[in-house]
Amino acid sequence: MTNTYKKPIYDDKSLAANMQKRQDIWDEMFIEESDRSVGVLGGALIDESLKELFKFKFTDDYLNAEQILSYPNVLGSVGARIEIARAFGIIGQFFYEDLKAINDIRNFFAHSTLVPNSKHKLSSISFDSQRPSDLCKKLSHYKEFERKYGRPLKTRLCFEHSVSWAASCISAAIHFPKQKIGKRIKI
Repeated sequence: MTNTYKKPIYDDKSLAANMQKRQDIWDEMFIEESDRSVGVLGGALIDESLKELFKFKFTDDYLNAEQILSYPNVLGSVGARIEIARAFGIIGQFFYEDLKAINDIRNFFAHSTLVPNSKHKLSSISFDSQRPSDLCKKLSHYKEFERKYGRPLKTRLCFEHSVSWAASCISAAIHFPKQKIGKRIKI
């Protein structure tokens, strides 16, 4: 018995079409969602993308791919997948930091309900809340946009772009495995 995961084979043209289709789906999914939903869904997209990457990296005769990638096993959490991907050089430091920030934002939205606002009163969470706002400012898209245009990118939009870019980079790495994931971006 062999690993049931089928490694995708694309030529450059079909890969570009597939990645554009995914991009369109992500963009549409984010448009009408609440900040909480975008934060959690964005983290889920990265989680699933990393899971697919590890399935691709496993040898064809490795039979426990689903088990090892399921909670509570060694690669059962997105945080563990990010750490192992960095430890084995699958991703670089720059991309690692973005993935960690995206995961921290996801965790904030998944585990928080109310936070103190600027007037020290409890309010619902959003990308304007202190923690996700601070984390978004660490993302490469935020820094590059501010550097290039001299003004900050709105934090929710920054998160959406960062998630989309990261998931696309991971997808590209599955199809072009000799490339290091997440080289420095240029807007």
